[in-house]
Amino acid sequence: MSVTSGSSTPHLIHALASEADRNPIARKLIVVPTFGMGRELLRRLSLERIGWAGFEIMTPHTLALQLARLGLDRESLRTLDAFEQQSLLDEALDLCISSGDAALGNLSEGVGFREKVYGAVSALRMAGIEASALESARLTTLSKRLFLLQMLKHYERLLYERRQADSALIFQLALDALETEGNQLPSLLGADRLLLTPRLTTRGLTGRLLAGLQTRGASVLETDPVVGIDTPDGILWNRHTEPEWHSYLYAPAALPADLTSPEVEIFRAASITDELREVLRRIVERGLRWDEVEIIATEPAKYGSALHSVSTQLGIPVTYAVGLPIERTRTGRVVKAYLDWIEEGFQADLIRRLLEAGDLRPRQAQDGLSALDLARRFRSLRIGWGRERYFTQLRSAIDSIDWLRPRRLESEQDFERRCKKTRNELEALRGILFPPLKATPRVPDRFGQDGKPISPAELAQGLRSFLRRVPIVEGPDSSAHKEIDEFLERIEATLQRRTNFRAAVTILRRRLRVHVKAYGVGVSESSAESRTTASSGGHLHLSDLEHGGVTGRRAVFFVGADTEHLPGKITQDPVLVDGDRRILG
Repeated sequence: MSVTSGSSTPHLIHALASEADRNPIARKLIVVPTFGMGRELLRRLSLERIGWAGFEIMTPHTLALQLARLGLDRESLRTLDAFEQQSLLDEALDLCISSGDAALGNLSEGVGFREKVYGAVSALRMAGIEASALESARLTTLSKRLFLLQMLKHYERLLYERRQADSALIFQLALDALETEGNQLPSLLGADRLLLTPRLTTRGLTGRLLAGLQTRGASVLETDPVVGIDTPDGILWNRHTEPEWHSYLYAPAALPADLTSPEVEIFRAASITDELREVLRRIVERGLRWDEVEIIATEPAKYGSALHSVSTQLGIPVTYAVGLPIERTRTGRVVKAYLDWIEEGFQADLIRRLLEAGDLRPRQAQDGLSALDLARRFRSLRIGWGRERYFTQLRSAIDSIDWLRPRRLESEQDFERRCKKTRNELEALRGILFPPLKATPRVPDRFGQDGKPISPAELAQGLRSFLRRVPIVEGPDSSAHKEIDEFLERIEATLQRRTNFRAAVTILRRRLRVHVKAYGVGVSESSAESRTTASSGGHLHLSDLEHGGVTGRRAVFFVGADTEHLPGKITQDPVLVDGDRRILG
């Protein structure tokens, strides 16, 4: 679907412009749902030729962290990252099960079950629900209430004993700091003005913090109304009294005659690539510049990968609001291949394909060793599958070099050159494969035999060793390799709980499911566009439903808007079902 209109400035931008005019040099904090949205708002403000000096972007979490800083220092608390929090929740759940309090203990090794339990505990804490309130709540199932209660108590006790603070505790300390500051904006923020954007939540600890700031002088920026639909409960909103054309997209029949109607078209395509090609065709047909168009995708990972492929072929510059899946980089491909390799019994075909593509090279560069030569030599080893076969076949091949004899009509010089080349290739393969194989812990074979409990941290050690054999070049591969290495380092330090092999691999896969910044046409690693996911002049922009719609571009294309994605699957949390949430709310 495409929506094309004339140029118009949203009321939200007008509200920011008014603040800039009234307080040109004051320090103005804008609280936004995401940093990406904040960057786009300021960029749009600058396109209106209005100064944006003094504006600073914050999310509710960074705002709470700044307010809670003194409380954290006073209580000697250390903030948790996502890896440390999962490790702490792992320990709390194990304590809950070992004490016999968990009726769902038979599911305890399931990755999906653990993630849902952790999500439920985090939701309870961010909602400000204490153990005493949960204890008296009449949830749909008594056993589940007891399970969540014990889980919450164990988790809070571990936080207290180890002097650690999760997001909920940070927000609670921020609320305490508000009370000590009186009825004015907190001096800890050091701001003259505090501006809240629409769409922020009003629920839980976040909502309580924003409400407290509003009573102390924070203001909610005005935005365009949505005609024909009431403001949903749970979001911050301040509607302007005068609707613009885009206010009537939900109720087009109510559009006044004095407002120009936007051009709305709906089209369909057979595949993701065909849909994106149709978008590009319509852009060219209408004579639009690339930086006049924004594409909003329901699945930014799939559509981002497809658009990156198409735009690279056609020479179209594109920026990506949420980056690209790491699988689009060499590092991402090698990560996936390694996890498939150990999960499928060390199949040799996976290694051969990496060697052919040049994704694995010896750490010490050797002249005359091409990727195809290494792949051909590796294939001649006939390893098949199994960890031990790599050791036995490679060692046997290296030892057999001494038994080689000259071929018929082969000169002594050619024979020596062939022996040297064979030895160099085999030594290179040994340097590539032996260290990762030794660093990889004992895992089950392809039939599931010889399996012992294993931790994601142990698997991360083997993967880090494997990635050291990946050649790194400038661009997305370099940034992806650095980011993955940092993630693996944190996993090694935190996720040390042993579980079954399949669960450990699944945890590692999910933790490494990240996005990286794209390097499109005409964008170098040192340019500003390579270091940000914001839209840029001269570039087509791809975003998702969370970050889209704030660039103010003339034409907006919605892709992937089929019945599977809009309005989306109607599901509820399997641990905290909707009925339980209503009771607790």
